[in-house]
Amino acid sequence: MEGLTVDTQRRRKVKEHIRSWASGAQRPPVSADVVATVVAADRDHALALAASPLAGPETVILAPGGDVPDRNIIGYDGSFTEPGGDVAIGTDGDVYIATQDYATGAFMSVIGPTIVRITHDDDTTLFLKDADQALTRGQFPEFLVSPSVILADLSSLHSAYRHTDGPATRLYVQRDGSLSLSPFLPPIGRPGASLAELDEAARTSTDGGLTGRWIGRYLAAVDALRHLAIRGFTGLTVSGFGHRLTEHAPLGEDAADLTRPGLPLVLWNEEQAYVTDGERIFAVGRTAAAATEAVLTLGKREAARAVGDDAVTKVTGFFHGRGLSLGQEEQ
Repeated sequence: MEGLTVDTQRRRKVKEHIRSWASGAQRPPVSADVVATVVAADRDHALALAASPLAGPETVILAPGGDVPDRNIIGYDGSFTEPGGDVAIGTDGDVYIATQDYATGAFMSVIGPTIVRITHDDDTTLFLKDADQALTRGQFPEFLVSPSVILADLSSLHSAYRHTDGPATRLYVQRDGSLSLSPFLPPIGRPGASLAELDEAARTSTDGGLTGRWIGRYLAAVDALRHLAIRGFTGLTVSGFGHRLTEHAPLGEDAADLTRPGLPLVLWNEEQAYVTDGERIFAVGRTAAAATEAVLTLGKREAARAVGDDAVTKVTGFFHGRGLSLGQEEQ
């Protein structure tokens, strides 16, 4: 049983690091002065990086070939860059990861963990079309909200994800030894560069992301739907995306909550309503959910006029006591 526990913990850790490395979000609990996760295309470069100041005892390094436990290197077989490919991670194939481009994703069945990348114009066009359909009709791509899907390089899609991305979160080592945040983002340095130098280069090499101030909110909604699906909550409507709980809350891309990705989200189905900040999930009644939606979109004063002062006071007090800001409580 002890071996089973160790194997389970190892698989869980590998999956956590892969999800963070692919997306550039949710950095694992690793010391801030080293890289959390590294994927190398070449084994020798991986060994060199493992011996450098960029790596620490908690750094996970993935490299072609077998495991090197004393260097924190986990071997893999396959390609992280070829769409339609598979990667077997660990000497015993602890974890299998599929890779796919976005345009193909709509036509595939998601069976296990899958990295979905937006790398070509066709991918971008379809991604924006899907996002617009979610905004106007409330219809999210079924494959994208699967808990198994990892949408890659979030910081290249919206600036809201820049604060979690960077060389302290992830690195990719190209075959020539150059370093980048991912296989499809520009190089930010060469072997021997310090973490501070790589961080500075990463900050100056990124653009503003895709057009649309609400894209960050869309990505947050997709993530929330995944998290709730893991817990068995499905058939959900997301406030601001084609629907509102109350007629008082405005719709459209200029609505106050849609331009602030970090605000909590209100979701509901026929049985229950939920409020989530991306990590915690609160099950609430319809009245509380409607009051929360009103504060998020109208501000506290206007929300009180729309749904009642008592309901607004209760929800703002409840969430404030749990360290959750609704963003406009004082307006």
